[in-house]
Amino acid sequence: MRVKALLEKPGLPGAAEYVEHATLPEMAVSRLADYSNATAAYFSMIIVYKGEEAWTLPPQSL
Repeated sequence: MRVKALLEKPGLPGAAEYVEHATLPEMAVSRLADYSNATAAYFSMIIVYKGEEAWTLPPQSL
């Protein structure tokens, strides 16, 4: 994945999350550093957070 390689130069893979099938029922979120596929799924995105405080996904609403 070219984007993952670009994020390695400034040391950002640890601050990046990969969202697959965003907004769809089968949405999945993982650390970009743990993502090993060479291609990305449709409706996917990478979110990079460079702030000092930790961030997490909001709890799923029932």
